[in-house]
Amino acid sequence: MLRGPLTVLVLRLGAVTLVYTLLRLLFWALNSMAFPDPSFWAFVGGVRFDLSAIAWLYLPWIVLFLINPYPNKLFGRIQFWVFMTINAITLFFQCVDLEFYKFSLKRSTADFLNMMVSGGDTINLAPAFLRDYWYIALIYVGCLTLIGWIYERVGHIGEPVERKAFQQISWRILAVVLVGLASRGGLQLMPLQVLDGAKYGGASYLPLVLNTPFTMMTSLGKPTLEERVYMDQAEADALWPVMHQYKDLPYAPFDSVSTIQRPNVVVIILESFSAVYSGRLGGGEGYIPFLDSLMGQSLNMTNAYANGRRSVDGIPAVLASMPEWMDEAFLTSPYASLPFTSIASVLGKEGYSTSFYHGGRNGIT
Repeated sequence: MLRGPLTVLVLRLGAVTLVYTLLRLLFWALNSMAFPDPSFWAFVGGVRFDLSAIAWLYLPWIVLFLINPYPNKLFGRIQFWVFMTINAITLFFQCVDLEFYKFSLKRSTADFLNMMVSGGDTINLAPAFLRDYWYIALIYVGCLTLIGWIYERVGHIGEPVERKAFQQISWRILAVVLVGLASRGGLQLMPLQVLDGAKYGGASYLPLVLNTPFTMMTSLGKPTLEERVYMDQAEADALWPVMHQYKDLPYAPFDSVSTIQRPNVVVIILESFSAVYSGRLGGGEGYIPFLDSLMGQSLNMTNAYANGRRSVDGIPAVLASMPEWMDEAFLTSPYASLPFTSIASVLGKEGYSTSFYHGGRNGIT
């Protein structure tokens, strides 16, 4: 069994996973200023995203292998070149992002494809790119060579053996189950999404946890925003500055209070509630007496305007000032991997840690 076709399948895809991990280490080494203190779990969690991308992107080769794990010379060459073509495409974007991240500050998404094909600048600038980033080309060729070498070496493990029909069916079923689990990132309710990477090191380390094929794959077909300019930056800052520093709190200036004395900051968000449910806001007896009592001792937002149609829209709107701009939710859009400011990130710089408590079932939006 250990020398059967399932072992060959796992080892060949495992070789790709190994290369993805090595490229993540290189990505960190070349962009260490952006990720000064990554946790060990950022690299371990990244493997989960690698497996998901590999399960989806290598599906054509996996199907060919399941059809015939012991191919003749012609079919074997077809399998090999399908495998290496997928590698050539996916590793190209992986390697480009090793240095391109310094300019984009994010893992490349599907819009990078539009940038490549629009105009003729990409072809014209290719010689300059190769001259300035020659080591990226060497890394790319080295990765392809390593995967190709392992592919051929592993092929000798699974020598053709006469197997019973049950064995031939069972290993294929097991392979499909493993690929299915890898593609969705595990047994959780919702398939793996970009923002799940924040669990392994925080939002600022998201690009390190993710891989470029995953972000490009998950952003294909997603709507994008049309850039609009209503005023210049100076006028916008004069009307409403982005940065505020409030120090005139009733009890003491915030920066004079020690970390131990600083109060907890609790944000209570109600969904599908209007002011009429509150006795304090709407008059009458109300339906939320405990929350009404808290309102008398808290900062209470009395303008209860809707800022989203779904839970997945409301959370970023309230906590990060990200209103609903498009049909696609911000949290599942290509923009979720970009740096953005939220109350959690602002308070994190002041020494706070953040917890989020959700009264519904995870994954229901």
